[in-house]
Amino acid sequence: MAEYIQELAELAAFCFSRILDDPRIGETLECAYGIYYELHGVDAQTMKFALTDVQLCMVEERDEILEQAEILRQEYPDFYEKLEDFIKRPQ
Repeated sequence: MAEYIQELAELAAFCFSRILDDPRIGETLECAYGIYYELHGVDAQTMKFALTDVQLCMVEERDEILEQAEILRQEYPDFYEKLEDFIKRPQ
């Protein structure tokens, strides 16, 4: 079981570094990725605040986010799934 957990942690670290190294993905979506996958052990209110903050940034950068969303859909489908409802919501 410990090996499995270690493998999952390594996979998560690889995916996180892959998104951070992808020049097509902007800082706002990198922050969103960090909130969804790296922000553990915080209370619900802090998590809600962090998500709301990054969503406000996404609204502000809507055109850029929509361009990057297609990249996420194709290459980072698990992450895209977490954002899909918000991305598709009319503004």
